[in-house]
Amino acid sequence: MATVLLPELLECCWKKGAASREKGALGPALALPLFSFVWRFPLFDALFASLSSLARTAAMIEVLVLLLALYIGWTSCRNLKDLCSRFRRSTDLLSIFAFLPRFSGFNLGEQYIVRYRHALFSSRGSADVLSLVTFFPPSRGIVLADATAIKHVVMDRTHFPKQTHNYKSLAIFGENAVTTEGEVWRRHRRIVGGSFTEGASELAWEETARIVDKDCIADDWERRGLRNAEGKLEVAVPSVVKFTLKIQLLVIAAAAFSHRAPWSEHEPEAVPEGQQITLAAAMHGVLDGGLIRLMCPTWAVGLPIKRLQQVNQAYQEFDLYLKRMITARKATTASDVRETQGGRRDLLGALVHANQQETAGMDFEFNPTTKPKGTLSDDEVLGNMFVIMAAGHETTAHALATTLQYLALHQDVQEKLLAHIDEIMPLGADASYSYASKLPFVNACFLEAMRLQPPIVVIPKHAASDVVIPIEGPGGEGERLYVPRGTDVYLDVVALHRNPKYWGEDCDTYKPERFVDAADGSYRWPREAFMGFSAGPRSCLGQRFSSVSATAVLALLFRKYRVYLAEDYPQQTKEHEPFKDKVERVMHARYWMSLTPDPVSVVFVEREKGI
Repeated sequence: MATVLLPELLECCWKKGAASREKGALGPALALPLFSFVWRFPLFDALFASLSSLARTAAMIEVLVLLLALYIGWTSCRNLKDLCSRFRRSTDLLSIFAFLPRFSGFNLGEQYIVRYRHALFSSRGSADVLSLVTFFPPSRGIVLADATAIKHVVMDRTHFPKQTHNYKSLAIFGENAVTTEGEVWRRHRRIVGGSFTEGASELAWEETARIVDKDCIADDWERRGLRNAEGKLEVAVPSVVKFTLKIQLLVIAAAAFSHRAPWSEHEPEAVPEGQQITLAAAMHGVLDGGLIRLMCPTWAVGLPIKRLQQVNQAYQEFDLYLKRMITARKATTASDVRETQGGRRDLLGALVHANQQETAGMDFEFNPTTKPKGTLSDDEVLGNMFVIMAAGHETTAHALATTLQYLALHQDVQEKLLAHIDEIMPLGADASYSYASKLPFVNACFLEAMRLQPPIVVIPKHAASDVVIPIEGPGGEGERLYVPRGTDVYLDVVALHRNPKYWGEDCDTYKPERFVDAADGSYRWPREAFMGFSAGPRSCLGQRFSSVSATAVLALLFRKYRVYLAEDYPQQTKEHEPFKDKVERVMHARYWMSLTPDPVSVVFVEREKGI
């Protein structure tokens, strides 16, 4: 009861201290009325009267400390409530009922979207629409796995605006294209989209090729790898997802900030003057500690806890690095900073240049303390670069890890991939950017992995007013669904990607061929039923950048190596396990910020002796 009444008690005390409260002096003004409120209890009167002056002072301090602790606890609860509100899309994780035993129709349990996939819909009827009521946080909503309805929702931004409060945690460095809506979002989208040019995609390919072909394979694997009885190099990778996260971290550092970090962690790297750690270390700390920073209350960030201090240092150092680089890019007077030398041919330079182009086309009186209307401030540039880094790193890395695991499981598909690479980009051929669009089956392997295990499993929307949306009926006929104002709408990407209506009865099978259009036009894969990069006006700005980098990683790895599960090389250790069960076990993943595959050990084996 005391906990329930605590907010009302504080509100009462706040009103009692209104006369003595000065603007901005929240702490002292709050403490005085609270203490006077407690003092009037007879029990406290008798207690304090029996104490000496020194003891009375100590008791008063203890009471004040207790009240301060209660106040901090109350504010923490408010922060938790706000956190739950911002992450309502993850109700399967945040619900206090999610960890209770599953009960059909009442409690779907933890990770239900990933667990049930399309069976969540098929087991309850033929329509790809479900109603959903959650207890914590309390909400009513519908879940969609219908491509027609989903397309309407993502395109209708008037009735289904983005719930930006769900993403405010991504505005830690500044507002960006993910955390804004309306005219502000259009400004961000226009300028940030202008930085993802064909030149950016070419840079992604070049830097990925350098990291994989030279830093990883030539300088690391060929030096430390062991050779088998046939003289072929064998490289054991304990965790595929850690391997791909490392690749993408170095790709983003080079392509976004012109920072070429060493592949080996033991290779020394100079720390610039005025900084305490390297840029790569700051990036890794920001990305690895993102969840800690998100969950930690603001007042606790500076606590003397080693892990918190490491995360806090990473965020401070990254902020300092980016502000210095933004200043350097703005000082460039070249007509196109993307083509100049000296480390400015990168995404940050492209974004600063796109912002400067907006400024150049405006007629305004210059004021160095403000930014022209319609452009981005330095904090907004920094905020967008953080989002580009975070999204481009984790989602691409997880999708790549998933692709490598599926290929290790499906050796027949891997044989087709090797033959395709040998035909188009054989060993010895210059791995130039021109190959990026000539390897359709490589890209298909990547997209098929994203279909089966999309990085983002659910996209939340909210009905701003009463609306009717089209859906596809059981027999393919058009029907309409009424959505009342205030309804939460969840776009179930996992169920959509495994819907047999669009992907066939073999929709649970890894089959990259389904992403290759027929040359005669007789088959085109169902683009409206794929949301690996989201869809509509708010689809991923870096889709091309991500696909090009992933294609380069796969093509360069598999033209020299083939991959096996560590448990299957040199021979299988679980021969009697059904293949379907094996796929489920190896491909198990959990969803938090994105769908994260479990660590899986693999072995890369050299394809030809002497490579």
